[in-house]
Amino acid sequence: MALSESLFSRDLKEAYKVFIDLCFAPYQGHGKDEGFRTDISKYKDIHTIWDANWDKLFIPSSIDQSSNPDGSEIEKHYNSFVNQFSFELGLGLGVKK
Repeated sequence: MALSESLFSRDLKEAYKVFIDLCFAPYQGHGKDEGFRTDISKYKDIHTIWDANWDKLFIPSSIDQSSNPDGSEIEKHYNSFVNQFSFELGLGLGVKK
């Protein structure tokens, strides 16, 4: 989104930021990737082979209280972003908020 940011409205940029910040914890330190804001245990449970290096990609709720957001909240903000994006592209799929 950063590369094409100037092509879109403030509404779209804000919807994108809210959605992305809900899913990822940015700025984990110099040279570190963003962290997933989700419960790592559900991913460990479904994968029979788990690489311990993946643990550092998840942000524990003990460090970030906004980790593990509610699924309905994620869906709400995802839909808000996609609807706004669709509206701005003129696809007629979204409804301007």
